[in-house]
Amino acid sequence: MSKNHARGSTKPSLPDIVRPEMKVLFVGINPALESVRVGHYHQGRLGRRFWRVLVEGGLLPEPAPGRFHDEYLLKSGLGITDLVKRPTRSAREVTRAELEAGRKRVLRIIGRCRPRVVCGVYKRALEVLLGRRLTGEWGLLEGERIAGARVLALRWAYVEWEVALASVRELRRVAEV
Repeated sequence: MSKNHARGSTKPSLPDIVRPEMKVLFVGINPALESVRVGHYHQGRLGRRFWRVLVEGGLLPEPAPGRFHDEYLLKSGLGITDLVKRPTRSAREVTRAELEAGRKRVLRIIGRCRPRVVCGVYKRALEVLLGRRLTGEWGLLEGERIAGARVLALRWAYVEWEVALASVRELRRVAEV
């Protein structure tokens, strides 16, 4: 189990995987229980699809046997965090107060690390960061910036494989990966 803990909590969580001047910072809502149990991001059934589309879309290398995809993020100029570090069965369990505190924390990370692109793993994460609803908006959000970073809503879950790949390819182009 991960030795990292959610801030102010005794429950384990996942660490932010960030560094200055990343090409892309992926932002999710909060870690899943299974991911925290394993100690690596996106380890559930849907999460494994996230990694597969990033590999096939050319953002990440295929990990060596016994290794995890998130171990390759920083070497690839990528990072990942969540708005809320408390793991839950469903992101619907996260409170508005937790989201607002997480928003402030992630905005500090973005300001400090200065990624080229802030990429919402789920659209809701970007809605929290931007402070507005995104209705029908996917891909690069023209004219939107967060601390100078371009903003992209990644479309990878619950869509056809080719749609997911096209979204990752757009991210590669925008981030100049």
